[in-house]
Amino acid sequence: MFHWPKSHQDVLYRLWLLRRLTFVCSLLPVLSLASAGAPMETLLGAFLFVALLAALHGVVFPQGWVDALSLSLATAILILIAPHWPSFFEHPLNVAILIYFLFCLIPFVFNAINGHMPRRNRLRVTQYELDVPVDRGAASYLIRPDSSNGARSYGPCRPDGFIPVWLATIFPDKTNGLAYPTLQERLKSEPDYYVKILQERGFRQVSQSVLAGNDVLSTATRRSVTVMETEITPICEKRCQVTIREQGNALDLFGEMLFWLEDGNADHHREARDIAEGRPTLAIRSLPHVTLRIQLARMLRFLQPSKEG
Repeated sequence: MFHWPKSHQDVLYRLWLLRRLTFVCSLLPVLSLASAGAPMETLLGAFLFVALLAALHGVVFPQGWVDALSLSLATAILILIAPHWPSFFEHPLNVAILIYFLFCLIPFVFNAINGHMPRRNRLRVTQYELDVPVDRGAASYLIRPDSSNGARSYGPCRPDGFIPVWLATIFPDKTNGLAYPTLQERLKSEPDYYVKILQERGFRQVSQSVLAGNDVLSTATRRSVTVMETEITPICEKRCQVTIREQGNALDLFGEMLFWLEDGNADHHREARDIAEGRPTLAIRSLPHVTLRIQLARMLRFLQPSKEG
């Protein structure tokens, strides 16, 4: 399963959205080469070559930022240690095994870091215009229990006022051979987060989002709380303006860095605007989560001998 671009617009959008990730992935091996005293011509050639590979990876696996960073870091580490271990690097098989080991290890390091760094209560304000009437804009952006707007599905309102929310992004089921569940199967699983409407008047809504377990009222189980004000105001009969003020601590410093690398905020609002204006979205967050690592894992599972034999 691959997310081949359907048009040149997909290619250009993915290249632009992942521009920061491509630059960082290209820079890390070059810094290792520079520390080893490589000449400028070698550094420039290496940067362009890695940038081409990183860009190609981003087009084919647009959600594989962890894989891209892991491969870049693994290459940088190999360049640093190669002069100190020349006999080991004489054999290509040793190099391949070490790269694969680092490729698998680095994501575990990312997971260990993520969520354990300081969080800051950040205010983010986003404002843009839509080419739709105000009521249609409100239908796409305001929270409604027992509904779906294409980007997320809302369950029924619980007695405590919280509404379960499932995002449209589908992740492979690790308990079912990495198969991708359907939307109906997703709705039977644990929600991605909970939301509670605090205030609502006209086309203005204030809500609270909570990343937590089932006991969302328990502050001990809450991972983060975000308060968001969404306001839809008419510009003319067929146009409206969306203003979103969001304040919360859903991401720690490491998560913010990763979110910035993949320009997650721009992709999030691209999806919302495309859905509101009724056109197919280019946003990568709306695609099933397909990465190089998942594809390798699925291939290895397929190559395993059958238990029936």
